[in-house]
Amino acid sequence: MSGARGLTFALACYASLFAIQLIGYFSTHLLVLLAQSFETLSDVLISSALLFVTYMSAKPPDEEHHFGHERAQNVVAIMSATILIAFFSVETIRRGIAGLLHPPGHIHHGGIAILITAIGMVIVAVPIIVIAREHSDAATTRAQLVSLGRDEVVYILAIIAIVLAINGNDWADAVGSIIVGVMIIFAAVYLIRENYQFLIGRAPDDETLDALMEAAKSVPRVMGVHRLTAEHVGPNTLHVDMHITVKPGTHIEEADEIADEVREKLIPLTGTEYGEIHVEPHTPR
Repeated sequence: MSGARGLTFALACYASLFAIQLIGYFSTHLLVLLAQSFETLSDVLISSALLFVTYMSAKPPDEEHHFGHERAQNVVAIMSATILIAFFSVETIRRGIAGLLHPPGHIHHGGIAILITAIGMVIVAVPIIVIAREHSDAATTRAQLVSLGRDEVVYILAIIAIVLAINGNDWADAVGSIIVGVMIIFAAVYLIRENYQFLIGRAPDDETLDALMEAAKSVPRVMGVHRLTAEHVGPNTLHVDMHITVKPGTHIEEADEIADEVREKLIPLTGTEYGEIHVEPHTPR
């Protein structure tokens, strides 16, 4: 299944990384490590949801869902983003502000914190490679890649903050925690923006619309195509409504055959056998 292997890898990596970061926080009491563990816990929850919905969205169309279940991916991606903003980013920023108001003083075991963060960078890189090799454009895998890419940036910033804190800059740990929280918010807003468009019926690009027109015109006995509308009902599925014109006087049985031929031609482009094809007599303009 497209994207499932990468999501499974990501979930396993996040679960092991969360345990390592939590142990690291209790050993060093560095806020930036706690922020990382919060972020990783959110990733564990989100990856679990994304993996579940990847299987659910692969269910074939049924009587209640004629266009399949692909939009479930977009719904879960937005829910994941809401979780990120509502709890994990707010809590991370809150603890960072508290750390600025009450600096912890001398940093102990800074080397352990750097080592744990570096391990996190390596672990997160594994599912990035796996997902990239799958070449999946599903909303769930895009959401997971956003999360993984954000993590790599966060770990780089965390190492900088830890090094500064070790060298006597008491503010660095708290500021690093706040930056992690802000990064979580930015990633969440990106996910909401990307997936919201699919839920409200985003139209395909002009190139896809032109390809749909040409596919319909390639069917013998189709004399023209007009009033074409289309919308995404999933990352890889389009609902198409178009009017085709045929020779005046064409019998209804023949017109129905032509419509079926057009529908077959569109399947590779729409990802579904459903489509509204309206047949009309051709009138020269």
